[in-house]
Amino acid sequence: MIYNKDIQSFGKKHRILQQDYDYMYLLPHPQLREYISHYSITFDFISDNYIMMPNYNTSLVITTRNLNINVIGSTTMPYFIGSDTCETFVIIVFQPAGFYALTGIPQDELIDRTIPFESIDPILCKLLSDRVDKAKNINELVMAFDTLFLSNLNMCCHPQLKAIFQNISDCGGNTSLRKLSNEIHYSERHLNRVIQKHVGVSAKYLSRLVRINKALNLLKDCNNNITFVSEAAGFHDSSHFIREFKLLCGITPLEYCNNMSNFYSAIIDFF
Repeated sequence: MIYNKDIQSFGKKHRILQQDYDYMYLLPHPQLREYISHYSITFDFISDNYIMMPNYNTSLVITTRNLNINVIGSTTMPYFIGSDTCETFVIIVFQPAGFYALTGIPQDELIDRTIPFESIDPILCKLLSDRVDKAKNINELVMAFDTLFLSNLNMCCHPQLKAIFQNISDCGGNTSLRKLSNEIHYSERHLNRVIQKHVGVSAKYLSRLVRINKALNLLKDCNNNITFVSEAAGFHDSSHFIREFKLLCGITPLEYCNNMSNFYSAIIDFF
């Protein structure tokens, strides 16, 4: 079993993305970074409203008390993952298309769904449960994750996905399907089919999620006002940003800022 006192004794400092007294975000093994964005560990979080915001990454959510492992597909709406009791969450956040490389499951089948990982891969689910249960510290847990995923990847990512994601990322999600298809040299129909199969959402919706997630990351800094965030995230104006944010996230940017501890704050970026 792992505890928050293990944070200070974690030996691989170069793998720490963020940390505080009750959470850590950690990079996976270098050979896994094309497939996995990060591992996050949140210790003894007490909340009756712990929510994952809309994003384009499939995640494995592990609750350590009962060793429950669920798959959460790409989400187009806020998703409740919390508990009203003391609990430790381990969340494995995959890169877009990373979970497809692990399982071969078309990601549009998982959109806005939560599925027990046991129903997808019972052997790997059991191995993950055993490793979480037996890990004496964070070092052991991270090493176990690395070893399991390195030995269980079934395929490489689609050869053009990196270029697709890079293109969308470079323009901050402000691109059209036609422009993207011309630059990738795919038909619009084929491009949409590839993205939906490997990520779960359409090209247009992926671009919307890119803009919203950039805004979510910018809002973490309390010094950033709404006007700055809306411009930096590529929205036409503050009013458009607030409407789009509320449409996808269910709350206003100000409400998000005022209640940030209630939300799972993922570090989401393309590989």
